[in-house]
Amino acid sequence: MNLRTKLWLMVFTASFTGLVLFVASLAIMGSMNARGYTHEMLNQIGSQLAEEAGQQAEEAGGPEQAKTRVETLMNLTRNEHPKMRFEWFSKDGALLYATDHRKKAYSFDEMMRRFSGMPEKLWGFDNEEVTLVYQWALDNDSQYLILSVPSTEMRGTQLFIYVRNSWLLFTLLIPLGIFFITPIFFSLIFFTRINRRLKAMNIAVQEFDARSTRIVLEDRGNDEIMQLNRHLNHMSERILNQVAQIQDNERKRQTLIANLSHDLRTPLTMIQGYAETLHDGLYQNEKEMRMYTEIVLRRSRYMNDLLQKLLEISRLDMHPAPIRMQETNLSEQLRKLAADYISILENHCMSFDIEIPDTSITALIDPPLIERAVRNLIENAIQYGRAGGYLGLALRMLSAAEGGAVIEISVTDHGPGIPVEKQEVVFERFIRGSDAREGEGLGIGLSIVKEVAAIHKGSVRLESRPGVQTKFTIVIPKFLADHPA
Repeated sequence: MNLRTKLWLMVFTASFTGLVLFVASLAIMGSMNARGYTHEMLNQIGSQLAEEAGQQAEEAGGPEQAKTRVETLMNLTRNEHPKMRFEWFSKDGALLYATDHRKKAYSFDEMMRRFSGMPEKLWGFDNEEVTLVYQWALDNDSQYLILSVPSTEMRGTQLFIYVRNSWLLFTLLIPLGIFFITPIFFSLIFFTRINRRLKAMNIAVQEFDARSTRIVLEDRGNDEIMQLNRHLNHMSERILNQVAQIQDNERKRQTLIANLSHDLRTPLTMIQGYAETLHDGLYQNEKEMRMYTEIVLRRSRYMNDLLQKLLEISRLDMHPAPIRMQETNLSEQLRKLAADYISILENHCMSFDIEIPDTSITALIDPPLIERAVRNLIENAIQYGRAGGYLGLALRMLSAAEGGAVIEISVTDHGPGIPVEKQEVVFERFIRGSDAREGEGLGIGLSIVKEVAAIHKGSVRLESRPGVQTKFTIVIPKFLADHPA
């Protein structure tokens, strides 16, 4: 059963149930307040008494017998309705009999006051008498029966509707019909709008393709459906972004496999070739043997370093190392670190420019992480920028615009540089800065540098002019906000 059918059934069921409850409640409330007379009951009693009085008068043998029978009939009716009072008048207004045994004739003014205020007295609002008059005949002379009852004995729930023809009754029922139809009409409008909005959501979800299209639902409402539309829009955008990220990761994975295969195959082929040469003794002298051995050793170390970087990035993803912040003398740490690379730079005929202040610069850092990041930058500069013959390492402390101080650690080389189009993605994993930057690698080192800077609430900045200079700068706050000095 679709939603539209359910809504129609609900509307009609609710309307029918409401009508039944309306009638039932009227009946129950009416029965609870049914004490007293209604004007229909008074008319029935008075008309029946007048009719029977006329019959008794016709059946009587003479005037005296007719009078006796009528008086007896009035007294019997009075016994059944003790709150009522009956009076018999002739056509000239003379009082012939009264159940309360009144003998005094009524004046015109007194009689008019009894009928004044009718029919409002039938509601029983005032402490007055309700007076009704009925006619019958005795010896072809008009006789009048006056029925009186205190207005307090009238039923308070009675309703007066006087209709002279069926058309007037129809006109009275029109407002009642409008009363019941109006909420149904507005309910249908409301449900139709909801159904249309839900249908638009259903179509949008059915047509949603996580690889190409996004859900764009425009709803001017200000309710839960509008919020659901907004959530669907955001959800589709997140799904598309996640799918794009998965596809990008898949491309990177394929690139990683291709690069890894290439970077491992080349040294492995060299190791295998020189190992076979050494094994078969196909070298001319001891010097040539040592050269082959050094090549095998260097290529083996390179493969080991490559695998270590893969294991390192895997550990960072699966089991993040705990961060241990401590106040550290960065000046001393970087001097010790630079000393480790002096011999390596001399072997590559590279000049080494160190700019570290004589005064101590301290910061709240995780020393092993910072050392790892700086080493990655230095090794990256040696690997890709050795053709420039220069490597610079600088440490400086600057004042931040929003207060406090920041520390900058810069590594500079004069290699081929990084093209502008790759400068924004060079810190992503498995991205190499440039094919022109000679060397081997998987594009992991710079992504680790970025993660270390982020851990310290800092950033890493790249300034590169291809063929002139490439400079990487780690910027970190001197003290973190959640680690006061």
